[in-house]
Amino acid sequence: MNKVFNSKIRVMKGLILASFIFLMLPSSSLASENINYGAGTWDPVGYKESIYIQTDNFERTQTITSGGGNVQIRVTEASNQYYRLFLYAITDSGYVKYVPASPKYGYGNANITWDVSPFVGSDGKVEVFADIGYGEVSNDHVKIQFYD
Repeated sequence: MNKVFNSKIRVMKGLILASFIFLMLPSSSLASENINYGAGTWDPVGYKESIYIQTDNFERTQTITSGGGNVQIRVTEASNQYYRLFLYAITDSGYVKYVPASPKYGYGNANITWDVSPFVGSDGKVEVFADIGYGEVSNDHVKIQFYD
């Protein structure tokens, strides 16, 4: 009987120790996605999407959340042509604001950067989206990825 009791005590001690170690882990290490907004290397935000560049119209991109500072759009799989990009920010009150220094012009595969720090909301973030189009070649299929 004493042997059984001692083995149960050892099991209980092990469970208590394992629970204590688990509770000491930072909660961010258990998160499924942890985006680090801020200075440093460019981090992909959102998903890579396919867009058709048209000669007489714009296509709208996804809306992403940035930590402020600079936002970059990388255009890949593009033919050697010019196209225009406009960037817009959504304010805390829900208004869409045109980001200055737009439009920017891209040519072929390009990395295009804007400063969105004037549009950062009270939560320290800003939502942005872009319009891309008016290319030289109709219906050029490109890939677009946002970086923060």
